[in-house]
Amino acid sequence: MARRFTLALCVSAAFAVTAIAGPSNASSVLYSQALDNSGPGGLYSSDPTQIAADPFVIAGGGAIDQASWYGVALAGIPYSDFQVRFYADAGGAPGAVLSTFVGTATHTPTALTDGYGLIVDQFTLALPTFTAAAGVTYHFSVADTGPYNFIWAHSNFCCSTHLSGGSGWFPSLGSTNGSRAFGLSGPEAASAGGVPEPASWALMLGGLGLVGSSLRRRRGAVAVKS
Repeated sequence: MARRFTLALCVSAAFAVTAIAGPSNASSVLYSQALDNSGPGGLYSSDPTQIAADPFVIAGGGAIDQASWYGVALAGIPYSDFQVRFYADAGGAPGAVLSTFVGTATHTPTALTDGYGLIVDQFTLALPTFTAAAGVTYHFSVADTGPYNFIWAHSNFCCSTHLSGGSGWFPSLGSTNGSRAFGLSGPEAASAGGVPEPASWALMLGGLGLVGSSLRRRRGAVAVKS
């Protein structure tokens, strides 16, 4: 029985060490166009009526598996599923579609309102992995697939949004707030280590202490018998 108990303690301690030194994965922001906090406005982006798209470049490239963006619902109409697309660049405008995904985004109200008093929401959606090559220009679009109600909020960048219309794309008008607020993220490389939590240290030290105590008692018992 004592031998089984000691083995169980050793296994517990091993798990504690693994929990501390095991791999850690986190999300890394690869690209971001910040929300214009001076007075959020935006452009309609609803498939198929009108789709807004913005260019982006990731200097070092990366695997994108999550998108976030900001916007409002016109007159409080509920959001539908969102269509997210990545396009190749064609002379500064969106070109061939490289990836399409439709899904239900998580949306959280912010403390901001637009010019009409509508609450600005932050959206997050997990995506099938899209790998962006280093230094290459792509275009990103997000559009509500339901009623014509989603307004994609402005960024503080200038003059980069294109809108779908007719048989092609055309640049949005205006010299300011001419881009959309969004971010693209991907997984960080797994790291073996990291700073352990205090609770993890306590678990490991407690497990090792119990193992040592048990071994000392067993040695004492053997000495008495001999």
